[in-house]
Amino acid sequence: MAQPRTDLALEAALGDAGALPEGVESREEERHGFPVTRVDITTPAGAREVGKPMGRYLTLDLRAYRSAGADAFPRAVAAVGELLEQVIPPGTESALVVGLGNRFVTPDAVGPRAADHV
Repeated sequence: MAQPRTDLALEAALGDAGALPEGVESREEERHGFPVTRVDITTPAGAREVGKPMGRYLTLDLRAYRSAGADAFPRAVAAVGELLEQVIPPGTESALVVGLGNRFVTPDAVGPRAADHV
């Protein structure tokens, strides 16, 4: 199967077939009113099929942020914080934060601007 060009584990896992390969599990949940997709790649065969290392991948969808109400920002921050707690081991004293994008191009500035506030 030709691998789609994507950074999102769910998109890579679904591919053209629209079904998850063996060794890949997905579930959807909600955090503070925002949808979260969790993809677990649990086997080496699943990792090969998806083209991503084994592990847990979390995607927080903030597309509805602008219409989510006046309290959207603190809810989004809380959601991000809870997801980070799931992937950063307890007792960790530091973590690398990368804000990919170009701060001088408005649609691409989210990464660098978010990293400025972590």
